[in-house]
This record gives sequence, C-alpha cells and structure tokens, in this order.
Amino acid sequence: MKLRDLQQTIQNSCFKGKIILLLGARQVGKTTLLKEVISQIDIPSIWLNVDEADILQAFETATTSTQLLQLIGKNNKLVVIDEAQQITGCKCRGS
Repeated sequence: MKLRDLQQTIQNSCFKGKIILLLGARQVGKTTLLKEVISQIDIPSIWLNVDEADILQAFETATTSTQLLQLIGKNNKLVVIDEAQQITGCKCRGS
C-alpha cells in the first residue's frame, strides 16, 4: 500500500469511536506518516512521545482516569501516543 493510501485510510478511520493502532517495523516511517495525518486534520490534538522520560513517567504512574485526562487535556480530540510500547504493562509490544 502506498504512503498516500495509508494516510487516507487513517484519516477516514478517525473519529469513529475506535482506537487506531499503527504497528510496523522500526524506521519505516510510522511517526512521519502520523505527523502528516495530524497536519491535515484541523482539530485540537496532542502528540505524546513516550521516549521522553517525563511522558513515560506520567503514563506509568497514572492510577486514575482523571490523571490521564490531565495529561491528555480536556479539549484535545485527537491523541497520538508515539512509542506506546515503552509503557510498562502495555499490551501493544511485539513478540
């Protein structure tokens, strides 16, 4: 599938009440693809990169949905969690 097709597929899948999980090998352009998708969607969004120690700590120490909401923000309609597999206990880790 071409990059443009993937981008369109992701954009068409947004805001349908489901999580979109983008998996792939290292260094194939997942982050670049998502940054392009976000640039085309004009709504409040937040990009959280779990490679950043403070973001990782916030996810790993959050014990309530209120704490997660404080991290994400009430007004953001699109949330991207880059490198989510780094979060301890994350079920999205590859085998």
